[in-house]
Amino acid sequence: MINNERRTRRVQLESWEVGGELLDILSRGLYSDAKDALREYVQNGVDAEAEHILITVDGSQAVIRDDGHGMNEEEIRTARRFGMSGKSPREMVGYRGIGIYSAFGICEEMTITSRQAGMENLVGWTFKFGEMRRLLEADKASDARQGVGLPDLMYQYSELFSEPYYGDVDDHFTVVEIDGLGEEYRAQLNNAAEVNDYILNTIPVAFSEDGYGDKVNGWLEEYAELNPVRITLRIADESEIDVSPPVATGVYSPESDWIKAPDGTALAFVWYALSANGKQLPSHEGSEVSGFLLKVKGFTLGDRLALKGLWPAVGGGRCTITIPGKFTYWQQIRSIQMQRGMI
Repeated sequence: MINNERRTRRVQLESWEVGGELLDILSRGLYSDAKDALREYVQNGVDAEAEHILITVDGSQAVIRDDGHGMNEEEIRTARRFGMSGKSPREMVGYRGIGIYSAFGICEEMTITSRQAGMENLVGWTFKFGEMRRLLEADKASDARQGVGLPDLMYQYSELFSEPYYGDVDDHFTVVEIDGLGEEYRAQLNNAAEVNDYILNTIPVAFSEDGYGDKVNGWLEEYAELNPVRITLRIADESEIDVSPPVATGVYSPESDWIKAPDGTALAFVWYALSANGKQLPSHEGSEVSGFLLKVKGFTLGDRLALKGLWPAVGGGRCTITIPGKFTYWQQIRSIQMQRGMI
């Protein structure tokens, strides 16, 4: 039954009706581990087409510096938006508009400073996350809760700044400083080996230029539409680490191809370097190099064992992986091995 006496109207959502707790809920829910927060700032550098990213962790401070194209004042003002992003979800990982707040639950203060080539000034934001959290906690504990609006929270505890830059006029970069890391989060970032492995599994890190590395980097950029980036990791007084995937030795020149559906639609780009002696490759500096890894936008899905059951050890029977439409790709690799007398 339709009520013909009903009258409807649209009502604008006021800024005070959007609670600041939304920031706390989403940031802590998505970034409960400090390495997740670190990844978001590194990924922003990847999306900014950086060639090199330096990560420094020392006690309660972490600093991420990239040489990407940087931001001007208009762009850095836009970066403060919450839940809004101009990034393409098809091309970039950080497109949800939350990543800039990934350190909300783990530190006292976070500062982003940026510069584009040719700019006279540096521009940036300082966010007092610790004070924001304490205000929200105090309101939740109060018997007479007032609620804290998200726009008011941002207005009170974030500051936009600009200052002269006296370096090279062509410099371009973004620097993220995370200060006052909590005890729990310091431990998560102060293990160099764990941070190194985490970055390799979540970021499109460039191969070293040794062996086939440089050639594969070019393929990933051209065909997989990734930005392979060099990453250096400095943690406290430990030795500096150049983060990069292992480059196997004792292999033929790398080859590449596309996995396609029967209608010709490209499903995935694949590259490989076959063992020169027909035997399984030994681990490289503690890292496994045999087998295939599945990656999407730099994120590793599973490990090198995930696809191992799809083909036997060298010298075994037929080797296949079935793609929709009965497309068998690994038979092609098997054929190459047979042609070279490897099996």
